[in-house]
Parts: sequence; structure tokens; C-alpha cells
Amino acid sequence: MWRRIGRFLGVMGALAGVVVLVAVAWAVREFHRDPMPLLDHGLAPLRVATSTVSTLTTAMGEARTVLEMELDGVEPGPLRIAVSLPARPASGRLPVLIVLGGLEVGRESLRYVETHGENALVAVQYPRSATYWYEGTPLAKLPAIRESALAVPSQVASLAAWLRSQPWADPQRVSLLGYSFGAFFVPACARVARADGQAFRTLVMAYGGADLARVFDANIRLRPRALQWAVGRLLAAVVRPLEPALHLPRLPEEALFVTGLRDRKVPLASARRMQQLKPEPKTVIDLDTAHMDPRNPELTRRIVEITRRWLVARGAIAT
Repeated sequence: MWRRIGRFLGVMGALAGVVVLVAVAWAVREFHRDPMPLLDHGLAPLRVATSTVSTLTTAMGEARTVLEMELDGVEPGPLRIAVSLPARPASGRLPVLIVLGGLEVGRESLRYVETHGENALVAVQYPRSATYWYEGTPLAKLPAIRESALAVPSQVASLAAWLRSQPWADPQRVSLLGYSFGAFFVPACARVARADGQAFRTLVMAYGGADLARVFDANIRLRPRALQWAVGRLLAAVVRPLEPALHLPRLPEEALFVTGLRDRKVPLASARRMQQLKPEPKTVIDLDTAHMDPRNPELTRRIVEITRRWLVARGAIAT
């Protein structure tokens, strides 16, 4: 009996070793591939599949019209957005802010912005949902997560082109804003959009960082420590084409970085690397805070107001 158990354990150990070797070989290949062919699928001709209209009153008492849409034409499924427009028809074309949020996306994320102004705010939902990505990461989910994550840059570039075609949008003032989870997507999205003729006016990256392996390592809790290290690098290889460090040096757009000095989810070294890799012009604002969180609305309002003032000063949005 014990011999059988020993043979069984030996076979399982050998299989595990093969799996590890295959994973390592795949990861090594990923680290040497050009990310752009995996991210840039060209502009998709988006079309409205569904649209609902509702109203929203901001914390500052602004009356807004909210369009919640599903746009067909992109993989791996419809692109879901929520667009906040002034309730009264604008006197001219509106600056556009495409917002990539964290845990809360779509219409939910709009309520954290107290002042929308004479601008169009476009909150983007990720393929599937952000909670799908956050609820642990079993190996069986990795292919779907990779497919969803790598689809975001082309989706955002196609969305930028679609928005510029709308009668209420100012095509010269379309900016991309990423917060927390969303900040990690901004560099790849901006590079793909620029390659597709959809460069952004300005970029905002708040509470993000470069070196995804380091970030995963800070957020994964596994024992032994060697397993945690290995899983972090496997996950970094899975989404390697999105690694901000690959794209930041190629972005000439003016950018704002907001960093939490006590952020444990995004190590300060990762945040600093993101800032350093981005060429000028750029602005770096450090806050003595932990990571931004929807459960800390005061910090969220502070970050949004910092963003608003910076965008106004650069003519990227209306006051």
C-alpha cells in the first residue's frame, strides 16, 4: 500500500514539475514578444446595440442625462459604457473624459465625481466585470482574464474614435483617465490609440504603477514565500503585453500622476518607476495616503478635484 502511495505521489510530483516547466517556458516566451500585435486589433466600427436614458443629480446639484449603452463590434463582447451629459443642451461641443475606474465602474463610478461641468464623462466597464477579476485567480480563469485584459486597449481606441464622431463631442479634447485598477491600463491604451490615429489630449494615472510582478507580489498572500513569488510572476506573464513599462516611454501626451505614499497595494517603487518612464511633460502629485478606495469617499473626492483642476489648467476640460 505504501509503495502505491509513494508511486502515486511520485507521478503527481513529476506532473507538477512538467506543468511548472511548461509555465516557465511560456512565461519566458511572453517576456520576449512584441506586445503591440497582441493589443492592437485596429479600430472596430462600434454600433449601439442597446441604450437607456436616465437622469442623475451630482453632489453639486448639477442635472445630468446619463446614457447607458452597449456597443457591439468589439471582442470579447459588447462594450458597456455610461455617458454623463449636461441635462440642458450644450452651447458647443463638449470635452470628453474616458474614465477607467477600479472596483466600481459604469454609472456607479459617476457618482464619485461631484462636478461634471460642461463636459462629457464616459465611464467604461471592463470585459466581464471588475469583480470577476478580483474574486481570486484560479488557474482555470487565467485564459479568460488574459483575453479580457488584452482586449481593453483596442476597445478604448475604438471607443475614442466613436466618441469623436458624436455630434456633442469635441474631437480635439478627448482625454483618458485611469484610477487604481484602471491606471494600469492607461499606458497600453494610450499607445494603441495613438497608433490608430486616436491620440488623447491628456492622460491621468492615479494610484497605478509599473512592474506588474512587483504589484502582484504585494497583493498575493501565499505560503511558502517561493510559491507567492512564482504565482506573481506567472500572473505578470499572463498580462505582460499590458505592462506599463513597455508603453510609457513612447507616450508624448501630457500626464498627471497621483501617488499614495502609504499605498500598500501599489509599492512606491512601482509608482515611481511608472512616473520616471513617462517622458515630459508630466506632473507628479504625492498624497500622504493609503490606496484609494470607494469606501473612502473623502479621499476619492480629493483625487477627483486634483484631477479636475489639473485638466482645467491645461484646457482639457471646461470649468
